[in-house]
Amino acid sequence: MNKKNAFFITSTGTELGKTFLSEKIIKELVSRGFSIDCYKPILSGFNKKNYETCDSAKLLKASKKKVTIANIKKITPWLFKMPVAPTIAAEHERKQFTYQNIKSWCLKKKQSSHSNFMLFEGAGGIMVPIERYKTFVDLFKDINVPVILLVGSYLGTVSHTLSAVDNLNQRKIKIINIVLNEGYKSGKKTFSQNLKLLKSSIKQKTIIRSLSTNPGESSNQVKLITNDIIKYFVKMA
Repeated sequence: MNKKNAFFITSTGTELGKTFLSEKIIKELVSRGFSIDCYKPILSGFNKKNYETCDSAKLLKASKKKVTIANIKKITPWLFKMPVAPTIAAEHERKQFTYQNIKSWCLKKKQSSHSNFMLFEGAGGIMVPIERYKTFVDLFKDINVPVILLVGSYLGTVSHTLSAVDNLNQRKIKIINIVLNEGYKSGKKTFSQNLKLLKSSIKQKTIIRSLSTNPGESSNQVKLITNDIIKYFVKMA
């Protein structure tokens, strides 16, 4: 495998659909005959009694791997019970949580993979702290991967997206595409207005995709998003 075929699914915040999009992309790549390794290094709010419904379990299911506690820990070594920021959860649960450990783990997975693609899913937004001054943006930079930036359709989303793009650009982190997720709280009119404003507000040439709640529409949209991923890495080869 070209070991550069690794990418991160990130977002401007939490509960915007990162796992939902990750599942869709994994299933689409698998349906096309590609092999893919998926990882979610950090997960807060993990309930051992209900482990089969956690985000990491969903990634395993999408990649047709057995959902067990052992397999969840293989793709998500930093599991926290509290549904709060990872650094806060680690402090409360007295677990070791260092930026260097996470970076080393991600690099090791990246270097040892023999699959066609590698998907890493973040926790919360791009600026979620990992340790002191280190955030997920630093992690993207240090493990040298491009990102898919998922954003929600709500009041203020364009401002949040532009801030995220600016942060990524400053660190020279490549953006495969930006995906505006309609979600279930956004009306069609608000969604279309946000999409139009977002497209007119991004200065550089960036692919902007939409993700609908309608299964028929989202199926075609996921195909386009997946095409962007494949084309990106073909171009980089």
